[in-house]
Amino acid sequence: MSLTEKDRLRIALKREDKRLVIMPLGILAGKPGAFLTISSAGFTQNILLGKEAQQIILPIDRYGEIKISILQDEGPTGLTLGVGTIYGVSPIAPLFARGDTALLTVIVQ
Repeated sequence: MSLTEKDRLRIALKREDKRLVIMPLGILAGKPGAFLTISSAGFTQNILLGKEAQQIILPIDRYGEIKISILQDEGPTGLTLGVGTIYGVSPIAPLFARGDTALLTVIVQ
């Protein structure tokens, strides 16, 4: 995030307009080194995923969506991401080409 985005987030957290959540994210199928954009609650981050799953820290509204977009072409097999939930790992439909997007609906308790 840019410094402006970080300042905006800091203000939103102080006002309790946003919360921070941790989203475990990893590659279930496809090559490591996936470059993604993750957007939530009006904030955007670029993430590089390697072989190991990562704990992504996201700002989120109480109810909202997390948009995951791929920033590179992944070829004919695509890239299948796994998101950690309270029920275990949930796969996200494969992303194949630059601009492919997955939307996750989130409700924070």
